[in-house]
Amino acid sequence: MILSLSRAFHRSGVLLKAQDFYKILGVKKSAAEAEVKKAYFDLAKKYHPDINKSPNAKEKFSEINTAYETIGDRDKRKIYDKFGLNADEQGSRMNSNAQDYEYEESFFEQEEPKRSKGDDVIISIELNFFEAVNGCSKTLNYEKLGVCGSCKGTRAKSGTQPIKCSLCYGLGFIVLSKDTDPIHAICEKCDGAGYIIKQICPPCKGSGFNKVKHTETVKIPPGVDTSSIIKVVNKGSISTSQGNAGDLCVKIRVKNHPILKRKGFDLYSSVKLHMGQATLGGFVEIDTLNGKTEIKIEPGLENSETLRLTNYGIQHLPPNSHIRGHQYVDVQVQIPKILTKRQKKILEELAKLESNNS
Repeated sequence: MILSLSRAFHRSGVLLKAQDFYKILGVKKSAAEAEVKKAYFDLAKKYHPDINKSPNAKEKFSEINTAYETIGDRDKRKIYDKFGLNADEQGSRMNSNAQDYEYEESFFEQEEPKRSKGDDVIISIELNFFEAVNGCSKTLNYEKLGVCGSCKGTRAKSGTQPIKCSLCYGLGFIVLSKDTDPIHAICEKCDGAGYIIKQICPPCKGSGFNKVKHTETVKIPPGVDTSSIIKVVNKGSISTSQGNAGDLCVKIRVKNHPILKRKGFDLYSSVKLHMGQATLGGFVEIDTLNGKTEIKIEPGLENSETLRLTNYGIQHLPPNSHIRGHQYVDVQVQIPKILTKRQKKILEELAKLESNNS
């Protein structure tokens, strides 16, 4: 029965701290299985007695194996996190009969706390036109919720330690028996924490979390525009329930270019031509993303006609980075309001020729 299992815990009088095995392997309690496995292999290779000849290598190697035997197994790790039992203790205390073990396992699943994601951190930055077009890196300073720097997450005042609850022996719950059915109840003395804090940490008011300053370098891809959002996964606030951290969301605002106007990934500009240029054609210099560029004008261009410069626009965002927009140039033919005598004479002769040809 679960009642006898709970009493066995109480009789032992000693519970391993859940963080000890994680500390031995050098990983966080929230570490993924692959991370735990990698840490184990790295340490086992380093401290193997056949390789490491230091006096404490054998003892250290044994510690590493014991730690991995427990938290390297998903089910054993779950029990260890809940009760602090290593693999050997789990085998001797939990396998008295299969029925009790199955019942206890289902209890663990029901009691597994819901792990919610931490809050996202949203900040806004301004880019100049070419930073947005070509991409850049920005070093950002911001505040997010993190582990309290004073108590290191213990919630206890610096210099003090939480005390194991004397009522539930650190389990966080007590087992009440009515006839033959065990009833699990959250320990009222420690409110399910398994320990008592005599003096709470003043900076975080006993929460274990506080605002921390953080610096992150964020890569901005080419092609972003105003209202684009760059998401940096797991760089937001820490979860208060052992879930994943939130994300850093960077909202983009882009300054306008004095000449080039952007619409999506296309660019728009204009060029002024004299009547002679528009009529005879030739070459003219315009502004592009690559600076001043000379383009060829075909003879006979009309006012308000649009030229398309293929692939002179902005690079698309991933996964379409291989595609570029275009640049559209609006032709503005200038009609002179004041003419010299020579200009007037030439135009009069041109008018006569056109009249005769018609």
